[in-house]
Amino acid sequence: MADIVVQGHVAPPHSLDTSHETADIDGKRVWETAGVLAGTIVLAGFMAAGAIALIGTMLGRPLARINPPPIQMPSPPLQSAPPLDLRALRAEKHALLSQYAWIDRAQGVVRIPIDRAIEIMIERGNVKPK
Repeated sequence: MADIVVQGHVAPPHSLDTSHETADIDGKRVWETAGVLAGTIVLAGFMAAGAIALIGTMLGRPLARINPPPIQMPSPPLQSAPPLDLRALRAEKHALLSQYAWIDRAQGVVRIPIDRAIEIMIERGNVKPK
């Protein structure tokens, strides 16, 4: 056995305080804590189930089930003929800008062609011609 040196002096092994803890942890306290934790989890589960049942009775119907997520997301719908769709959109917009139509007949609101609207604005002096 080797000698122990304390502050430059050699001390015999039996003179030092060599006591140590007899157990690293208190087993009883660990089991009590685990029991309290498990009880709290079980109690929270019962409280959640009771709250769901209470809300269901307050609504007068059971709560809707959550649908499972789809296994594969559907692909977005694609245009079959984009040039034709663009041509139709442009024709629709051209018709809105070049034709007369009632917007609200009771209020006397009409839609007029854009060229005529520009002429009226110039005549009234609201817009300067280019």
